[in-house]
Amino acid sequence: MQLLLKKAAIEGLTLKRLAAHLGISYERLAQLRAQPRPFAHTRREVLEKVAAFLQVPMVLVLCYAGLFRLEDFVWPDTGSRAGRVAEALAALRDDPFLGPLAPKELDGAEGSVQLFVLFLFEQLRSQPDAQRRISAWVVELERATVQVTREPRAPAVKRKPGRLFT
Repeated sequence: MQLLLKKAAIEGLTLKRLAAHLGISYERLAQLRAQPRPFAHTRREVLEKVAAFLQVPMVLVLCYAGLFRLEDFVWPDTGSRAGRVAEALAALRDDPFLGPLAPKELDGAEGSVQLFVLFLFEQLRSQPDAQRRISAWVVELERATVQVTREPRAPAVKRKPGRLFT
C-alpha cells in the first residue's frame, strides 16, 4: 500500500483519483489503507490494475498482498530445506568477494531473512557480469587504501544520491 500511495503522491493523484484509477470506490481504498495486509482479499482485476499502476509484474503485487512468500519460490528437493540453506550459506561464505562481509549472525537469523539474503546472492551470481560488479567495490576499497597510505587524510568520497553503498 505504501508504494501505491507514494507513487500516487509523486504523480499528483488524489486518493479519490487513485481509487478511480484502480476501479474501486474511495471508501474501499480507505478500507484497504486501514488493513495490515491490504490486498490479501482483493479481487484479481484490482490487483492487476495495481500492478499496471506500479509498473511491476503481477507476481510482485501478489507478494505484496502476502499471497506468495519467498519460500514459495524455493525448488523442491529430496534434501531438507535446513540442510540446503546451510549449504547455500556456506557457498556465500566461500565467495571471495562477499563471504568476508557476511555477518556471523546470518547463521542464527530467521529463516525468511536467510532466504532473502540467499535469494539476493543467487540473483547477483546469476548475472553475466556479476564478477565485475561484485569486484567494483574491491577496486574502490583498494583505491581508498592507496590514498590513505599516500596522504595523511583521504578526501571524502561522495555518495551517489539514493545509494546506501558505492
